[in-house]
Amino acid sequence: MSAFIHCKKSTMKHVKDNKRNRHFNIFQFFSVLFIFAVFLNSYFPSKNAVSGYSNKTSFQEVLKSSVDQQTNVGDLKPLYSHLVFILIDALRVDFVTDRDSSMSFVSRALEQNQALAFIAKANPPTVTLPRIKALTTGGIPGFVDVVLNFGSSSLQEDNLVTQMKRNGKRIVFYGDDTWLQLFPEHFDRSDGTTSFFVTDYTEVDDNVTRHLENELKEANFDALILHYLGLDHIGHLAGPKSPLVKPKLQEMDKIVQYIYHAVEQYNNSLPTLIMLCGDHGMSDQGSHGGASVSETLVPVVYIKPGQTFVQNKRQDGLVTFPVIEQIDVVPTLSVLLGLPIPQNNLGKLIDDMLDGFTIEEKLLAWHTNAYQVVQVFKQNLPNHEQEPAFLAYERTLESHRNWMFQMKGNLSSVTFNEVGVRISQQYKDAIVLMSSKLSSSLTQYDMYGLLTSIYCLFVILIVLLLQQLQVPLALHWNSTVFILIGFLFGHVTICTSQSGKGSSLCRFDVLSLLQQFGVAVILIWFTSCFISFLANLQTSILYLKIKQFNTLTSCFIIGTILHTISLGSSSFVEEEHQTWYFFTVTIHCVIIIRTLNLYSNHCIKNNKINTNVSEYNSSVEYAKEIKIKEFENIEAEFQFRSDFDKVESLTSKTNVNSFTNDRLLNQKNDLGNDIRMQEHCRFYKSIIIGCVAVLVLCRILRTWNQTGDKWLNIPDIGDWLVRGVNEARLGFIMIAIFMLLSFLTLLKQKREKKQKNISLEFIVTLHKSWILLMTLLVRPHSIPMVAIITIQEYIISRYISRNMQLPITFLTLYYLWMGKASYFYQGNSNSISTVDVSAGYIGLDDYQPVIVAVLLCLSTYAGIVFWLLSLNLSSFSEVCSTLLLCRVLPLSFYTIRME
Repeated sequence: MSAFIHCKKSTMKHVKDNKRNRHFNIFQFFSVLFIFAVFLNSYFPSKNAVSGYSNKTSFQEVLKSSVDQQTNVGDLKPLYSHLVFILIDALRVDFVTDRDSSMSFVSRALEQNQALAFIAKANPPTVTLPRIKALTTGGIPGFVDVVLNFGSSSLQEDNLVTQMKRNGKRIVFYGDDTWLQLFPEHFDRSDGTTSFFVTDYTEVDDNVTRHLENELKEANFDALILHYLGLDHIGHLAGPKSPLVKPKLQEMDKIVQYIYHAVEQYNNSLPTLIMLCGDHGMSDQGSHGGASVSETLVPVVYIKPGQTFVQNKRQDGLVTFPVIEQIDVVPTLSVLLGLPIPQNNLGKLIDDMLDGFTIEEKLLAWHTNAYQVVQVFKQNLPNHEQEPAFLAYERTLESHRNWMFQMKGNLSSVTFNEVGVRISQQYKDAIVLMSSKLSSSLTQYDMYGLLTSIYCLFVILIVLLLQQLQVPLALHWNSTVFILIGFLFGHVTICTSQSGKGSSLCRFDVLSLLQQFGVAVILIWFTSCFISFLANLQTSILYLKIKQFNTLTSCFIIGTILHTISLGSSSFVEEEHQTWYFFTVTIHCVIIIRTLNLYSNHCIKNNKINTNVSEYNSSVEYAKEIKIKEFENIEAEFQFRSDFDKVESLTSKTNVNSFTNDRLLNQKNDLGNDIRMQEHCRFYKSIIIGCVAVLVLCRILRTWNQTGDKWLNIPDIGDWLVRGVNEARLGFIMIAIFMLLSFLTLLKQKREKKQKNISLEFIVTLHKSWILLMTLLVRPHSIPMVAIITIQEYIISRYISRNMQLPITFLTLYYLWMGKASYFYQGNSNSISTVDVSAGYIGLDDYQPVIVAVLLCLSTYAGIVFWLLSLNLSSFSEVCSTLLLCRVLPLSFYTIRME
């Protein structure tokens, strides 16, 4: 009875420990999420934008105040009365500049000097919303705009569209409805199209083009903005080398030609300017968002119907294209249309587009541009007077003043113009210097929030490591009070000093106070746990010495640490898939070598198994001779089976003499050991064969979808399969194979009458359902890849992990590594440009933001989730703790690198 009570108490204590560990793991998980949110809030910067809207007179005040009243500063008159702005989403620069470009009309206009083209460099992130902001404000949006790209709100910053509206321009817009969200109530007429429904590349453009006939015929606009999305959608679906690209470019070319001839008939006092450009480029996989050349370089083409530009620059008879910044479009259009330059513009004028101005007007335009950038410079740099860029502007302004006084002098026109050109170049250089300085200093980071969150992440990391090593941890209450006092003292000191000014951890609004409370609880809790470890350091070290790691588990630990260290190199980040490919191959090679060693020691060198079996048969014959009927019946049933319970029953039922029983018992023990060794040898063979099969499949999978940066353009299996309906038919075949295998497995389980836990049965069902979901979400050519990954998982779970009997921590690492490799097998990378946006619209006929976001996440991380579902989740708490540790380790390291 006492033993029963003791067992019951032990069981209850075990249950309580598991419950406490589960609660602690949940607390750790949400602590990491909370602290990382604090880090992101502190890291993503806030801009000190110049408030309000610019006007023409403000840019000429400095210049007018420095000359006498008889000197005419003049005013900038517009060169163009109307603007047709054609934005083709994802228009790569080579789509226009290549000699064999499919846009033949645009190429012909360039050859005949009726158009002027530039190569514009767009800053990352190369997604639509930040690029529209850059094209209208002249500023440099940040990566936080990638998130806002899926739910953009109205643009409050001074911009080109708002300046048109404020100056009485009639604006008409058709295309991507992102513009309607950014500029509500700005357009006289508009019709938006959904930008995220990427499976449509026909109607989305037809809905724009259908308005052109009436608009161009009536000409009741000052600015017509068109944003075409079809090319971008084709890129997401099939890539830039798809046969769909050429017809789409030809369609866009015909639209430009149609607009050109329609505008050519206008009889306005000033000409109409047609501007053709792309917001961002397109990667070789068809997506965008990253910083590759194909994503950041876009064409900007200016066309004057019925007129010509100064002759294009040529080299070897071919037109060359000057390189500009994409944001240079904003001040240039402002000057050409006679509008004020937006307050926060960092771009500079495109000199080649100012040929319609006199030298005096050009200098006034450059001064206007420089003065506007200076205001942003002063707003963001307190000590701007000492900056070389500002001093260069001051010197140029003084030269400009002197040059204006000399307008009445006796300088020859040639000398006068040469000095004017030199001053305009000085303005340009000063603007470039100020923009470069502003680009690096325009953002301010919350250093107090950053350092606090980094400290918390590292303390959580240490506690997680100790927990994985099963070191006893407890809240050190004696030190908690001192930690609290120290935290409060440091917090108050920093928040009342200049360094804490503006920190999100020092404000008094509700959200900030909740944030401060959360940081305090997490910091104090985990610091106290760490101090409890230090307080019992001798016991903890003794406990750690007991922990032993074999070669295999050591490889997992070393690999995880090396991966974290590799994140310190941008090249390793860009090519992270190579790290995981190497790790997955290495770990299976280690398993093979280790298993071969065991097989050599236990199977090849031990040749006594068959001899022992023969001796056992002789003993059975001896037993028959002394007429032991019970033994004879059981022996006939036993024959080389490993059911040792029957042998125990044999020895208890026979009444032979002690000599016979002892001999049979010894033979039985030897036979049991030998049969057990035979089973182990079969296990070793299964592990070796399984690992070889997995390595072969790994080699196939890594060539399925090329990813990364250096080898992205190399042809892969996916390119071969994207040829028609074959990949879809192959997908149906693979699904049929999955269904057949599942059916056969169920029949086998039913025949063997195996009973399974309900939760385990649910996981199995979920795992099978996930396989079907993967085949639905991945691109058609990747469906066979899902089949190969599934075969890999079957081999590993059936023949490798089961026989190796790894601890749950290292088994989780094993499956996580395979999941990481699968993430890159899908063609993903650390660049946002490899996200398959089309997966978010499978099964949808309109844009549903929540559903699209969920499908995108499921598709992107399908491989990782697949392998995690393959784990034995009976030890759910340990699995979660290991996964959390694997996330916090690189996260803690990477926050320092970002710092």
